[in-house]
Amino acid sequence: MGSFKASAAKADLAVTAVDSTHDLIKSHFGSLDAFLERHQADVFCVQETKIQAAYLKSLADCQRLGATSARYRSFWAFNTESDRGFNGVATWIRKDLAQHARATQTVLRDEMDREGRCLLVDLGSLAVFNVYAPRLRLTDDGEAQEESLQRKVKFLQLLQARIEETRSLGKQVVICGDLNLTYRAVDVKPARLCVKVEEGCILGRRAWPLSEKACRKSAKEGAYIRVAEAIKELQAQVTMTAELARSCVDALKPGPEGPRVPTALTELPSDLPSLPPDRILTGITLIEGSEAKAQKAALPKLWCWSAAAAEETPAGSLEGLDDHQLVLMDFGIPLEWLEKLAVLPHKMTEPQCVDWLSALVGPEGAFVDTYAFCHESVLGRYTAWSWQCNHRFINYGTRLDYILCDNSMQKHLVRTQSSDLAGSSQRHGAATAEAALDAATCFGAWHGTPRVAHPSAPRVSEDVGDRGLNLQKDDMRLNSSQFRPPHTGMLYTPPKYSDHIPVCAFFKGLSLVGQSPVLSEAETRLTLAAAQAVEEFSFKMLCSAAVVASGVTDLLRLGAELGKHKASKSITGPGKAPELPPASPRYTPRLKVADGVYDYEGPLWAPPQEDVSELRMLRTVLQAMVRQAACDAEAEDAKAMLGPGAGACGLPAFFKVLDPLDKGHVLDTDLLQLVKEHEAPVSFASLCSLVHEANLRRGGSPLGYLTFRDVGKLIYPIQSKEYKAMCESSTDGEAKSILYLLQFSEPCPRCGFRIQRDSDSAGCPNVVCSHCQASFRCFVVARPFLDGPRASAADRYTLCRLVAAVARTAENLELDRKRLAAYVGLDQTCLKQVFYYISSGQPTFDVVGLRQAFRDQQIPVAEKELDLMWQRYATSLGAGVSLEHFQRQLRYDPMWTPEGCTATNRLLVAVVQTVLRQAVADAAAEDGKALRPKCPLVALFRSLDPMGKGYLLDTDFWQLVQDFRGACTFSSLCTLVQEVQLRRRYDDTSHPGRLSLREFGVLVYPLDSKEYEALRKCSTDIEAKSVLYVQQNSEACPTCGLRVQRDSDSTSCPEVQCPLCRTVFRCTAVASSPAGWEDDTGASRLSVQARQQLYRTVVAEASAAEELEKDRLRLAQFIGHDITALSDVFNFLAQGRQSFTLPDLRRALTHLQLRSSEIHLELIWKRYAPPGHGPSEATIA
Repeated sequence: MGSFKASAAKADLAVTAVDSTHDLIKSHFGSLDAFLERHQADVFCVQETKIQAAYLKSLADCQRLGATSARYRSFWAFNTESDRGFNGVATWIRKDLAQHARATQTVLRDEMDREGRCLLVDLGSLAVFNVYAPRLRLTDDGEAQEESLQRKVKFLQLLQARIEETRSLGKQVVICGDLNLTYRAVDVKPARLCVKVEEGCILGRRAWPLSEKACRKSAKEGAYIRVAEAIKELQAQVTMTAELARSCVDALKPGPEGPRVPTALTELPSDLPSLPPDRILTGITLIEGSEAKAQKAALPKLWCWSAAAAEETPAGSLEGLDDHQLVLMDFGIPLEWLEKLAVLPHKMTEPQCVDWLSALVGPEGAFVDTYAFCHESVLGRYTAWSWQCNHRFINYGTRLDYILCDNSMQKHLVRTQSSDLAGSSQRHGAATAEAALDAATCFGAWHGTPRVAHPSAPRVSEDVGDRGLNLQKDDMRLNSSQFRPPHTGMLYTPPKYSDHIPVCAFFKGLSLVGQSPVLSEAETRLTLAAAQAVEEFSFKMLCSAAVVASGVTDLLRLGAELGKHKASKSITGPGKAPELPPASPRYTPRLKVADGVYDYEGPLWAPPQEDVSELRMLRTVLQAMVRQAACDAEAEDAKAMLGPGAGACGLPAFFKVLDPLDKGHVLDTDLLQLVKEHEAPVSFASLCSLVHEANLRRGGSPLGYLTFRDVGKLIYPIQSKEYKAMCESSTDGEAKSILYLLQFSEPCPRCGFRIQRDSDSAGCPNVVCSHCQASFRCFVVARPFLDGPRASAADRYTLCRLVAAVARTAENLELDRKRLAAYVGLDQTCLKQVFYYISSGQPTFDVVGLRQAFRDQQIPVAEKELDLMWQRYATSLGAGVSLEHFQRQLRYDPMWTPEGCTATNRLLVAVVQTVLRQAVADAAAEDGKALRPKCPLVALFRSLDPMGKGYLLDTDFWQLVQDFRGACTFSSLCTLVQEVQLRRRYDDTSHPGRLSLREFGVLVYPLDSKEYEALRKCSTDIEAKSVLYVQQNSEACPTCGLRVQRDSDSTSCPEVQCPLCRTVFRCTAVASSPAGWEDDTGASRLSVQARQQLYRTVVAEASAAEELEKDRLRLAQFIGHDITALSDVFNFLAQGRQSFTLPDLRRALTHLQLRSSEIHLELIWKRYAPPGHGPSEATIA
């Protein structure tokens, strides 16, 4: 199969808690099926079920506890040694994987198998061990009970023997479960680590003695205490005056950890009180001396070591205090000191078990710890917490649950990035302990409930519950946060489910075929629920009776149909036919019972022969599917023009042709540019259909562009290995890597491992496989990943021909869907009935059912077309066709949908035509700007504002026009001022009717000039003057981009040095002043020629502004034109989104059959795309 997901969960399912947990799942997710489907698990293992076989005797109990499922098959290991319901494990396998599965509870081949701690499920090439290891029992002194330790060691040894036996059969092995062990220090909360106690002192250090109470607790030689207890034992507080505190701080030894008390107290002044040796000063608190201990702890500290405020020293915090004021000095040991010297708790109590697990997953071991392999350095990720103390909500836990895979599966394990783990945010990285706490508490949303000290004590309230499962009231929004895409890591399920959380592993490309299960059916029957076993036996008997009449193909359909009538099946004797439910008038049964013989009667739904309309609809849909296959065949024939390997240059070069700006995707406008380059007879609408069709084939939400994988599917034939790689890749980066391996490596003839030769060994073709050590000849030489040939002119022309051919087939597909949607009575309900006709009432159908549907309706279809049809409708390799994907391929989903738009087509055309006329007017205004004088903007502004008002009025422009006796009207000048302010966004400095320096720059400079873009970003006129001066009188450094100018004294030497990066380059810009443009009064003086050029520019833009105003007036007089109508037009352009893009505008013009040049489209976009929204979107405002 293509992918394999496994999850192992520890679920606390006591008899009284089973119903609450399963009721929670059913109330939130409808059923256990829905819960497992949302987790997207193929294998789901649960430990400590505490369910006995007697609880699963009836079908109702099996359904309630999830033993029977529509999509999963379950296997159980029951505790038959005790009637109290301890232990127990269960495994759910997806039914398409468990068709031939076998299972056994006799894993250890010992009396411990009766405890129900192990379950082995054999899937053929894969064996899944579900394990719940015994928990070590401790004595009152904290020592391990010898009997319990030997029992656990025996359990692990027997388990390893069975694992090695299974691996010797050539099977891949996965171990899922709660091992009740840790072997890495990072998997335990640092405070839970242990340090040894020797001779009444921690680690044998005389400076770190224990108190009498702690000594009595660890009186035995070689005992240990936790790091948290050790830190508490080594804390000390000393009260002294501020004067003595200053002397104390000066006498302490400075160090990287902080001020330290020397080991030898004789080094301290004699007047100081007794200080604890070999400790760190951790805090200073100002006190009065009469406070209680709790009150002292609540007082604010003058200095704190944990804050690590390097700016403020302990001595600095004591400045300003009176010599007789009292301070409390806190001394202790940093956690980092003890953490380096501590050992694992399990290493102290059960060293043999820890050594066993370390050897199993170590460098020389046969297994891989999937979580540790992917997230080795991540802190604070635990799977179990104490429910009695609400430890989950402070993340005080341990990682006890594992998924281990053997080394042969390591290459299939998906290494999820640590940044994708739950809890990662902008505040904390995923590898930090803070992120782990956020994940465990759902960013503080999951919180603890006040509890009693012991489970045997009385309950606090009804909301608290038993056994720690009701720690949080149900909140669907929070509970849904557990669902994440398949990955390798942890799933933070709600606290109410259990005191453990699941761990998960994601395997991709894992093969599950090639071997048969070795376990017997008798062993498997013992792992099934009683009602489930009877039901499966009944199902096999019915299948045996139907084999003679229907054959193997129909038998598979029969089994799926009988699964729908589980409650009505019963075995009354050999050859006795069971009763099936009566047929509804709409659906006819597929089995006819006559004298105990079963005959196949066709699909579940078939229109009666007299219902001609429904029969015509069915045949119409099937014929449309045939036409789709014919279009796909034409596209496959067009791909042949590239030749094998997608031409001489390859896919990366073709993608670079379509994406020269390295956007990472290809738009329909990029395809249009390629088509225009070679003048191919392809419409823009067909290119849009090509992009739409590619998004449709991909599935999911449409992106509106082509990814690297989509371009690969466009170029490579369907039967090629490159096309398969594009389909199986989840990201473009993964697709590029796989494509590189396919092109520049060869598979080993023995093991299939791909090998390539080094570039240094080009003369010798002999290589040795690094996986199986086989020798063979390899003719592929490694080369850099990005060192690929560029597309030549011939390659670009060939790619254009391919794009044109595929675009025409995509347009035909779109037209065919449109005709199918216009068919009378053909709607979603009809498509659903056709789907159930093909699938025989099942949620999916396969290629066998598809072929049978065409045979039933006597519609001829070639095998090649049938294969292309299956490639289109199958979502993934080996998976069936779902109803949603079937409807998506046949449903007409137009790219421009004026759905919900009340505007008439006339109004749509009128508005869009007005937009095009605005582009024509803007083009005329741009031509007028070409006549502007080559003078600084400030000089032009001052020439129109001789009084120094700081702004321009329409009368100032009128004065300029009157100086040259122009024919421009005053109303057009007023319109010009309004149009300029309309192009800019209003801010606090904008005033209607007054043009600032920035707005005057918008009037003068062309739209594509750097001065225009700079003025649009300036917030004040002073900033605009500075920016313009820098742009006109400086040059950018070629290395760092810093703008540099020469001094006026160095006009003879053009060489300058950048003050930032010290690069020397030639600079032609010399520092200047505006004195040449000003007279003695400060007003600008322009030549008559410059003023005339300014006059011609103003008149040209005033005429264009007047035309724009007339167009708006005509549109306002249009019948039905108002704000609501404009909103509808915007929704039409944006397709219901909050903004529209330039491709959306281009598609709308194509849809309305209106033409526009590329220059006019760019002018429209620069008018409607506001500043601050980027170059890719225009909003409704």
